[in-house]
Amino acid sequence: MKRLINLLLMIFLLINYSCGRSYREEDLTQEIKTEQDSIRERQALIKENLEKTNQIVIAKELEKIRTFIERSSWQMQEKDGVFIQILDKGNSKTFQDGEKLSLDYQCKLLSGEEVYNSKTDGKIYIKIGTQSDCPLGLQKAVSSLYHKCKARIIVPSSLAYGLAGDGNKVPRAATLIYEIEID
Repeated sequence: MKRLINLLLMIFLLINYSCGRSYREEDLTQEIKTEQDSIRERQALIKENLEKTNQIVIAKELEKIRTFIERSSWQMQEKDGVFIQILDKGNSKTFQDGEKLSLDYQCKLLSGEEVYNSKTDGKIYIKIGTQSDCPLGLQKAVSSLYHKCKARIIVPSSLAYGLAGDGNKVPRAATLIYEIEID
């Protein structure tokens, strides 16, 4: 009888211990899930705040560009995030995807300081419809122009070299003004 009681007591303790252990593992799993959810929520909040900050910075830059255009009395059209003024329409022949073209250009900052020039730095070569080494904003603008066209293009930093600059002559968060002639 004593053996039976000891056996039942051991079974009872074993069942009680295993139930308690299972319960603690569930608690631990729940805590981990809660912490992971908390991390995801913080990451989402950081991402949302970063996007809001980027939108504010972009809006301020666009306001600065519009003020610059107005003070310069330039007649520019905004297209795909860049500002374009056609100085000479050229021959009205549009570009086809895959077509290669070269640009003579002068690139300045809003301050008027020249940073690049095709006479000293070489021409820019663009293949329409593909990524090239030049800023995305310049590629977008050129693809909407014509052969032999001369134009003035303002490219916001978000479509140029971004917050980092180009690591050479273009400073951080620089708006660029291109005067181009397409060969």
